[in-house]
Amino acid sequence: MSRLMWLLVSIFVLLLSITVWSLLDKEPPSLVKPITQPTSPSKVEKTRQLIAFWDSLTAGYQLTPEESFPAQLQKLFDQNNIAIKVINAWKSGDTSAQMRERLEWSLEDTLSGDILLLTAWANDGLQWLPLSQLEENIRAIIAYAQDRSLVIILWGMKLPPNYWAEYAGEFEALYKRLAIDEDIYLIPFLLEDVAAIPQLNLDDGIHPNAAWYAIIANTIFTFIREKVLD
Repeated sequence: MSRLMWLLVSIFVLLLSITVWSLLDKEPPSLVKPITQPTSPSKVEKTRQLIAFWDSLTAGYQLTPEESFPAQLQKLFDQNNIAIKVINAWKSGDTSAQMRERLEWSLEDTLSGDILLLTAWANDGLQWLPLSQLEENIRAIIAYAQDRSLVIILWGMKLPPNYWAEYAGEFEALYKRLAIDEDIYLIPFLLEDVAAIPQLNLDDGIHPNAAWYAIIANTIFTFIREKVLD
């Protein structure tokens, strides 16, 4: 064999050896994927809405927006890191029939789990409207809210002591009966701890001042935190 042929064979053998050695030096590919710890997505708490479906008692008459009942309730939720947005759906002078008429558009943006704070009815009582009509309207409002899977809190009312006792008694008893029948939350009297206390009312003796709103806001906040969110 010629010297040139030996040289070419030697080079070929050298290259072949290098290739084989490089392949042997590598680890075989793994058929099992390495176990990685999944990254937990950050927990984001959904903001619920609380619809205060009321009459002029939530309007903040003659007060600044910050002194109104919804604003003070919102502040309590924010201070305690509770993700609830308060919506003030009031309309001054509304009876239960008028509230029923504006119900759909007042609740059109609500989602399952939102809270309906439901009261008014004082205008029905002060006008001596039939209690059968009042009950029918409240039941219709409750039924609509239940169809939307809302959490319902019914606030009861009482009439002044100078009203006919039988009518006033039936008016007050109506709320407890409705709460039992419909299986919803009940706070028996909206104006507990504030009614007929001059220093908690404006000069007209009817509408609340900022101190009144603070008491009611705290009452609602405590009830929701202990009963609804527990």
